[in-house]
Amino acid sequence: MTADDANAPSVAALRSPSHAEQFGGGWCGRWRALYTLVPEGVRDLVYPALAPETVEQVSTKQASHVVRTKTALDRIAAVSDDEEELTRALANLKTLAEHEEERRSSVEARLTTVLGMTSIAAAIAFGALTAVIGTGFQETVSVSGVLAAALTIYAVLQLTCALLAARSGLARRTYRSLTIEDVLPNAEESRVAAAKRHLRAYVECTNVATKANNAKVTAMAVAHVALRNFVCAACVLTVVLSLAMFTARADPSAVERVVRRLRSDSTLLDLLRGPAGPTGARGPEGPMGPTTPSTSAPRPGSQPSSQRDARPHRSTVPGGDSQAVDP
Repeated sequence: MTADDANAPSVAALRSPSHAEQFGGGWCGRWRALYTLVPEGVRDLVYPALAPETVEQVSTKQASHVVRTKTALDRIAAVSDDEEELTRALANLKTLAEHEEERRSSVEARLTTVLGMTSIAAAIAFGALTAVIGTGFQETVSVSGVLAAALTIYAVLQLTCALLAARSGLARRTYRSLTIEDVLPNAEESRVAAAKRHLRAYVECTNVATKANNAKVTAMAVAHVALRNFVCAACVLTVVLSLAMFTARADPSAVERVVRRLRSDSTLLDLLRGPAGPTGARGPEGPMGPTTPSTSAPRPGSQPSSQRDARPHRSTVPGGDSQAVDP
């Protein structure tokens, strides 16, 4: 445990209202306080989101922005009245303002591309409900089916995080642009005063644009992390489904299981067979088939019929004596 871990607030302290007020107060403040307990790597892997900032951190950023603007204005006031030097400074500030505008357009284009993946998220969600949950768990619950369902839900979650980050990046923000009063000189001011006024206007525009663009870039970074997680989940899901397809060849197919279940259901078979009908009338008798002579061989140890017929027969005559009679 490091010194920072020893000084870190406990879970009970983060749940307390006093600590939750540092994140804005209320239940949202408490959830933000609990979210800070999760390591950053785990947060980026499970649910990428902006790190919650305390009220003190937000105030520090605002004070830093004000100080930076004031410092730039002080430097403008310290610039000499040389028109060539003022023109060069004005050109440099104009370049910075154009660079911030280009950065804004680039970031918004990327965020718009991420936001356009809403249809993909919807297709995956409905596909998961139809293919994985609708048919995968009706027959049997396998390891590959459960893993595929978990990866599908994780992929949809990551796409949702990317869409939320893109929506946050494209949200309306305050920008400072040059007005007519900033560009056109006043009748009573000199060229040096007008040039310095232009410099102050460019400084304000550049600082405001930098602050807003930094927020957009942060949201874009969150979206990129979520998209990276989505791509990894999609690759793992493809491998799992491929292995499940190859290993499922040895098992009975779903059609065979359905047929076997239908054949074993006696109630369904009786319903399909229907009630027995009445016995029909007997048809006409068919013709007699051809007869063939007996060709059976004599049994072992028996005499042929000719020898049996050649033996004399004995007949009994009245008086009790028997005598041989030739056939």
